[in-house]
Amino acid sequence: MAAGIVISASDLDRIKSTIGGGYGGGAHAHSGTLASAGASSTGLNNKTRAQELHHKSQARAKTWSNTLEGSRRKKAEEKRSKLEMEELERQKVDSEEAKIQLDQRRSTI
Repeated sequence: MAAGIVISASDLDRIKSTIGGGYGGGAHAHSGTLASAGASSTGLNNKTRAQELHHKSQARAKTWSNTLEGSRRKKAEEKRSKLEMEELERQKVDSEEAKIQLDQRRSTI
């Protein structure tokens, strides 16, 4: 036979608030309508707080380079800068080619 454990109401309330019960008092724990109303309002508060923390965490993680998303961003940035450098090189070659063709046209005239 299992022996029962006796704890005080204040300890029970503290435990419930720690695990997210948030009822506030032992008297409301057994009252159906009050418990559901209290739980829904604290549930909404907990949900919005969790969403705020989630967004804050995502904002912090955006600056980290040692994550999968960070390495993807770094690769994409390197690829973009490489393409820009190649484009600048092509533009330089094109301008030189245009000068050569202009000189050839002038020499034929």
